[in-house]
Amino acid sequence: MTAQTIKAMSSDQERFGKWIIRALCRLQTGVYRITGGRLWNTFLGGPVGLLGVTGRHSGKLRTVPVVFAEEGRRVLLAASLGGMSTHPSWYFNLRESHTANFQIGAHNRPMLVRLATADEEEGLWFHLDRVYPAFAEYRERAALAERHIGLFVLEPEQVA
Repeated sequence: MTAQTIKAMSSDQERFGKWIIRALCRLQTGVYRITGGRLWNTFLGGPVGLLGVTGRHSGKLRTVPVVFAEEGRRVLLAASLGGMSTHPSWYFNLRESHTANFQIGAHNRPMLVRLATADEEEGLWFHLDRVYPAFAEYRERAALAERHIGLFVLEPEQVA
């Protein structure tokens, strides 16, 4: 068996990929919401939750399905976009917002958000790769496009 050669995506592949992702995300978000997360709660075997974050320009709540890993009470997210050369739009919204809602199944939780430090990343990738092995390929592809995939740590807001 030969090793698969990872290549960066062409601009046409990325344009088509983003179009497909947007369409599927809208559909998956709707089905997830209607069923309380009982349907379309995975993507290629990885668990999916709904990330709700305020748009940095629009000020409107934006909701997107994302693959996640849980580590204790924390939720870990990789802004991978399949290893494309650009970050997903939610990356910029989340980076500026510092708060978000995250829905797993029917449970929606307010969360505090931070970008993981470089020192934390290796340990966090372990958890993400365990639930969704394709992240390793996405990291390789993004590196070929000279992009670093940002990791976010979401922690429950403390009730005063």
